Amino acid sequence: MYFLYGESVIYYFKHIVLVDKVLLPLATHHRFISFFLYIFGFVFFVTTLHAGHFKFQFTQFAWTHMALYLIVVQAHFVMNNVFEGLIWFFLPAALVITNDIFAYIV
Repeated sequence: MYFLYGESVIYYFKHIVLVDKVLLPLATHHRFISFFLYIFGFVFFVTTLHAGHFKFQFTQFAWTHMALYLIVVQAHFVMNNVFEGLIWFFLPAALVITNDIFAYIV
């Protein structure tokens, strides 16, 4: 999640992120930080393996990755679509809201 959302925030809000002293190092080294966090999690997973429970632990590891892939990646692409075509998101929403308001009034 951190990797995908961080990339989007840096891309769409670079005029804010690249000016702030606190956010600049995080934006500059974002990919390295993401890689380090993933490697840290993988090392933690390996250190917590117990003999006799390998099948269950690797199954949980795989399910976690697949759930993250199916949920987070799709949400990331939805967010990108919203930001790329913002007018096509707000225009139909505004039309529906206006229609509901006038249906209530009339």
